Amino acid sequence: MNNTVKGLLISLAVVSVLLVSGCIGLGPGTINKNLNNTNNPNGTPGNLSANTMKFLDILGYKVSKITDLGELYLLNGSINGKDLPMYITKDEKLFMPTQYTKHINWKKIENESINYVKTIVKPGVDIAYEGNGEKRYGLDSINMQLSYMGQKIEFPLLFAFNKSLVLPMLYGIKMFEPNKTEKPNLDLFVMSFCPYGRLAEVSTSPIKDMFDKTANITVHYVLYPKEMYQGREDKYCIGNYCSMHGVNEVKEDTRQLCMQKYYPNKFWDYIGQIASNFTYSADTINETWKPLAENLGMNTTKIEECAENEGQQMLENEQQLDKKYGVSGSPTFIINGEKWGLSRTPEGIRWALCQAFKNKPSECEGEMNATQSQAAPTGSCG
Repeated sequence: MNNTVKGLLISLAVVSVLLVSGCIGLGPGTINKNLNNTNNPNGTPGNLSANTMKFLDILGYKVSKITDLGELYLLNGSINGKDLPMYITKDEKLFMPTQYTKHINWKKIENESINYVKTIVKPGVDIAYEGNGEKRYGLDSINMQLSYMGQKIEFPLLFAFNKSLVLPMLYGIKMFEPNKTEKPNLDLFVMSFCPYGRLAEVSTSPIKDMFDKTANITVHYVLYPKEMYQGREDKYCIGNYCSMHGVNEVKEDTRQLCMQKYYPNKFWDYIGQIASNFTYSADTINETWKPLAENLGMNTTKIEECAENEGQQMLENEQQLDKKYGVSGSPTFIINGEKWGLSRTPEGIRWALCQAFKNKPSECEGEMNATQSQAAPTGSCG
């Protein structure tokens, strides 16, 4: 199974601490033969909304058939040529790969649920049955409590088909639904010299151009506290603000914050050249940033004065934002306060941003061209 598929199957990073690594050998969930299955006549994706179909397309999921099972839809489809059947809740808000589902005996729900969860978590994880939960996604649920090395996490299970089919909710892929506002905020958190962050800036640049008047699109920086670099502060930190690629990266983050404040119209041209030309590096940037900034019409003395006089407060603001949103890796997209990480292509970023508008502007209509929709690597720094 390739990394793209693995990334889709586990939607919450904290769960990876508790779950067995790799693919789970439960096999696809078997549909009860007594169910009244209604197949789409032509085996085409006609049951789902256009927005859901676009979401699946953004994920790279190719739908071949949809079956209406009453409580759930069953999708047959693939990612990068790998078959991946999924259940979808009827509200189209949760997508569950069938390999993580299993039939159980509802009359023995407590023991069966605990035994089931034991098959998908690491040895040594404590499991507590918490009883029935509220309706979720239109289905009955119960709550399990997992504990491991001081970490605790609620592990809700969903049930369908007379409670005989169990679906572990945390393995599901949730529909992206940020809060909707008139003018949404898209915040991109990067490290100046993280290669994945730079590529994310390249992908975000056409979105900035398209939505310049209808959305607030801002670059922020991933900073770590000095406690993470004890004994190495001179190499990685300026005061309490540290970065993975060293002191020069913190200095460049500071300069870029100043550029974004005082030269917002030139800032994206600057980071566009930095991001797309890897001859700019943490080793050379102290000598190369000035000619580039001056070429773009920026006053480099003003930028240096800003870095000297305002830089510490700017870095503090960035570190507080990192904490607020739980950002620790580059790149991280936050759209109206919600993390978006399922696609870094310009088309994927555009679709996610468009979900945050109360009234979608014309920029959300139609398709982006092939160049704008090119694939983006999924790695990260941090």
